[in-house]
Amino acid sequence: VELHHFGVAHTRGDGFAWLPTEEILFTGDACVNGPYNFVGDGNVGSWVKTLARVQRLGATLVGPGHGPTGTAALLEEQSLYFETRRRRVKSAAKGKSPSETQAATETIRGQIKADPRIARYVGDFFPAQVAKVYQELTGKSFPDPRAQLDAQRRHLAWHHPHDH
Repeated sequence: VELHHFGVAHTRGDGFAWLPTEEILFTGDACVNGPYNFVGDGNVGSWVKTLARVQRLGATLVGPGHGPTGTAALLEEQSLYFETRRRRVKSAAKGKSPSETQAATETIRGQIKADPRIARYVGDFFPAQVAKVYQELTGKSFPDPRAQLDAQRRHLAWHHPHDH
């Protein structure tokens, strides 16, 4: 087993366990299969670059941090989801205030859910993900922080179920 760090993703310290002979990769929360992405501790722009470096390993089987095991397509779809969300938020924010952009969250959700390759990534964390991308793109925060606070609470409950 080789342990790797490819850069910032879910957190600044994401580690990957790689079995080169078997071509099996365990990603932790840097790659998930479903609506489990918590983006509050990482950087979405860097996350995409990190996943691109991870893809170069050539994994045939990927064990994600949450959700069912899959093929290398999981890494591609995770990246596509982040890139699409980033592009949609950037478009929605153009010439708009933070409140107007936050109000467009459900429109952005509908646009992304229309793509069958990435629809499964849209879930309860989606409003917080939009807020994080907006903050990375503009340096501004949405006026209503409830989505981010709720996402943080849910994420902690997943990883520390007995503490809550």
